[in-house]
Amino acid sequence: MPTIAPRSPRRRRRWSSWRARGAAGSRAVAQAGAINEAEASLRAAEADARRAAADAARAENLLKQGFATRATVDQRRADAESTAALVAERRAGVAAARAGRDAASADTGGAGAALKAAIAARDAAALDLENSVIRAPYDGIVGNRTVRTGQFARQGQQMMVVVPVQQAYLVANFKETQIAGMKPGMPVEITLDAWPDQPLKGRIDSLSPASGSRFSVIPPENATGNFTRIVQRVPVKIVLDHPLPEGVRLTPGISAKVEIDLRRQPGE
Repeated sequence: MPTIAPRSPRRRRRWSSWRARGAAGSRAVAQAGAINEAEASLRAAEADARRAAADAARAENLLKQGFATRATVDQRRADAESTAALVAERRAGVAAARAGRDAASADTGGAGAALKAAIAARDAAALDLENSVIRAPYDGIVGNRTVRTGQFARQGQQMMVVVPVQQAYLVANFKETQIAGMKPGMPVEITLDAWPDQPLKGRIDSLSPASGSRFSVIPPENATGNFTRIVQRVPVKIVLDHPLPEGVRLTPGISAKVEIDLRRQPGE
């Protein structure tokens, strides 16, 4: 729809001033909406950060009790760091929105407000650039890659499986009649089927709080008329001493023979 400007120079200047104020008011309203949206995103990111920090703390406690793995703790720490970076990004977005509002509503000093908005936008872009690099929570070897070069990654998408070879451990399923004298810290001798001539050393890290059958999809119930005694197996976690012999590569899933001298005490 065309707009007819007044013919009088004085009225034309006043009309231009009113039009500029109206445009500035519209920009201020838009900036206010952007600020509200940015603040809501910040509150959501802070809530996610608190949840991730609590998950990391719980994983630490479970690791101390032997109910969690180091890989799980590293993953929870990585999630906490990622959410903390997202909070910093959202705060930069709030600062950018507020600086834009100041630039839109100020009659004087607009250049300074615009500079603040540009600096906040630059900081937000730097955070976006840093978050575009995906880092694994621990060192390891890629075991299963599901993405290829050029594909777009979505939030929460699993792109690959990283095997922490340096943190690999061994799980030996001993009979329940064999674990009476076992204690954490006791030395262990290990022979891998792939390298039978190169024995390894290790120590007991922890004993499972239940037999292996308790963690199966359908645990057996032997108290329902089956009076045949079945010796249960109890998983025992064993950590390996480093460095490993030259040429030995730990591959998850390989078989090993484990020997524990119950006469030796932890620390020997």
